Amino acid sequence: MKKALIFIAGALLLTACFPIQATQSEDEINTRVAQVLTSFPTATPAPTFPPTYTPVPPTETPLPSPTATLEPSATPLLALPTMGSTLNATQALAATQTAAVAVATATFTPNPTYAAGDPRSTLGNPTWSDTMEDARNWPIGVNEYTSIAFSNGELALTTLSNVSGWRLAGTISLNSVYIEQTGKMATCASNDSYGIIFRVPILADSNKGYLFGIQCDGQYYLKSYDATRTPDTIVIVQPTASAAIVAGSAKTNRIGVWLKGNTIKLYANGILLQQLTDSTFATGYLGVFVRKGVTDGLTARITEMDYWILP
Repeated sequence: MKKALIFIAGALLLTACFPIQATQSEDEINTRVAQVLTSFPTATPAPTFPPTYTPVPPTETPLPSPTATLEPSATPLLALPTMGSTLNATQALAATQTAAVAVATATFTPNPTYAAGDPRSTLGNPTWSDTMEDARNWPIGVNEYTSIAFSNGELALTTLSNVSGWRLAGTISLNSVYIEQTGKMATCASNDSYGIIFRVPILADSNKGYLFGIQCDGQYYLKSYDATRTPDTIVIVQPTASAAIVAGSAKTNRIGVWLKGNTIKLYANGILLQQLTDSTFATGYLGVFVRKGVTDGLTARITEMDYWILP
């Protein structure tokens, strides 16, 4: 159909522009029409444009306000080693791992765990506590039995004789009370011992009272002392071994005495060692003592003493 229309249009055009002479043959006319049609330019199709594109702006995260204050990290940043000629990659990795362990250890402090029945776990904060930062609660100087010194949070009590020597704290007279002491013997052996003296009736005289001690070999004992009687020392509990006591030099132990009326309970590291009754002394003051067994100049190093008034 399109070809027919083109042919008709072309014929009309030729008729208008080029009058056909009667002398031309039909073949000549057809040839001339073809030449005219070929001379017309080819129509150029209209350009095809891509669809309109509207760019979508990226989602922006607002910057912090210039007035915002950054909180410092509670955990210190690790100082990573610098790679260089004196530190290879393996050494750097090892150093980094060591530093990470140190930080984790420093920033994690587990709650203390107590043995079942440990008085410290149920009594709350102590009524009185001394961490031995200074001598405010203790008599200082040297006597014929002991010397005393304070440094680095320790009370150092050194024996100067072959008998028990003690120092009493300036506290109140106590009856119903739990007393606890944390300490160690610097260098010890065999039956060298130290511990708590308690229920001393008269603070100024300090010539009577109970002595609860632990020995270097891991045994404990309880004695009563009265300088006005004969014999002056009575052994209430003979030296008795206990796995609750950490034996040896420089071994820290936490020992305690629970007192109510005539009832006495002895503890080591929160473990009940023994319960007994004794009515020799009903009330009194507390302190620390040290007793040479075999070691000259035996020194007890006490880091803390506490007591709790019992209801």
